[in-house]
Amino acid sequence: MENRMRRNNLRLLKVPEELEKGDPKGLVVCLIKQGTQIEEEEEVLLKDIQRVHRDPFRKTTNRDKPRKILVYFHTYAIKERILSMALKNKIVSAEGIDFEIRSDLSTTTLNRQWERGKRIDILKRLGATAQLKFPAALKVMANNKMYIFREIEK
Repeated sequence: MENRMRRNNLRLLKVPEELEKGDPKGLVVCLIKQGTQIEEEEEVLLKDIQRVHRDPFRKTTNRDKPRKILVYFHTYAIKERILSMALKNKIVSAEGIDFEIRSDLSTTTLNRQWERGKRIDILKRLGATAQLKFPAALKVMANNKMYIFREIEK
């Protein structure tokens, strides 16, 4: 349910707070334009941004790590289009900084993905091929057999 509410949102990570200068929306538009090499005719997509703000809470006391920027779009399709442009490169560069653009997912979903990611790394070290399948299944190929796990046990 929570992910459904967040489906039109993006998160920008590792963007220094001093770049903002009181205009977070202007900063985000500039970063997305430069970072995704968006075409001039596609700049209309950026008008779909509803609002932008920093994550109000700091989960860590490490002040060197900037807070995430939350970007709310009017439509899911526009958000997905911008995300797909950004995912061509894992790290996006603009304004002399490297940052990441990701979907805004709930903490529960992020933790589940992280747990599965740890298991995928272990399986790869053992010589198996593993990947995440939508929505949250783990597909493993080992010894010429395919296994699909819907739940991960500790």
